[in-house]
Amino acid sequence: MLAAGALAAASVSTAVEAAPDSREARARAACAAGNVEKGVALLAQIAAQTGDVNALYNQARCYQQNGRTDEALERFKEYRRLAPDLSPDEAAQVNTYIRDLEAEQARNAAAAAPVPPAPAPTPPAPSAPPPPAPAMQPEGSHPSLVAPAILAGAGVAALAAGIYFSLKVRSIESDLESSTPITTAAYNDQVQSGQHAATFQWVSYGIAAAAAAGSVLTFALGRPAAAGAEAPHLGFAPAIGRDGVGGVVRFAF
Repeated sequence: MLAAGALAAASVSTAVEAAPDSREARARAACAAGNVEKGVALLAQIAAQTGDVNALYNQARCYQQNGRTDEALERFKEYRRLAPDLSPDEAAQVNTYIRDLEAEQARNAAAAAPVPPAPAPTPPAPSAPPPPAPAMQPEGSHPSLVAPAILAGAGVAALAAGIYFSLKVRSIESDLESSTPITTAAYNDQVQSGQHAATFQWVSYGIAAAAAAGSVLTFALGRPAAAGAEAPHLGFAPAIGRDGVGGVVRFAF
């Protein structure tokens, strides 16, 4: 039947030369000029009046040649349904057109599909919080007084020991100066005890002075200096009198 269509086309070509106003010739001219709607309408009139299925084939070709993929595919499938007696070559040609149009239809659908949005960037993992800044000590606040207090206490204890041994030395001297008779051995013991007491006396005073100085030093190192403030200082003055031995410690800050 396709061959008959080809013959019909040849006949139309001959008819175009003989009668340029024939409907089929005008349909072919309209399709070739891109006026698809006019060409398809003329071919539809022919199909309706003559029942010739070749008009469906020519409509499909008109749509195909003008890039109307969906309409061309629909007409070719309708033509194949209404023309079951096509020769193998004719059927193969129509099936080739159908496959090409289906492939083009799929490409068009893929091109028209919306592009999926790019995935949102993964936010970075939260970093560990920075270590807290060391607390600033308010200006004028007192530093720890533990070490100065310990040294001051040791100095006071050493001073008390020095005073004790000074009194003991004074007592031994008084005993030796008295007129009470004592044995030589007792005298030697008293002298030896006085010497020991005198040694412990000055050692205790030295410890007291060192402890007092250390207390002042540790306090001064831990205490921020205020503008115009007088630097801490320690004063120690031993006192030896007729009635005993002592000392004066002066601590100022």
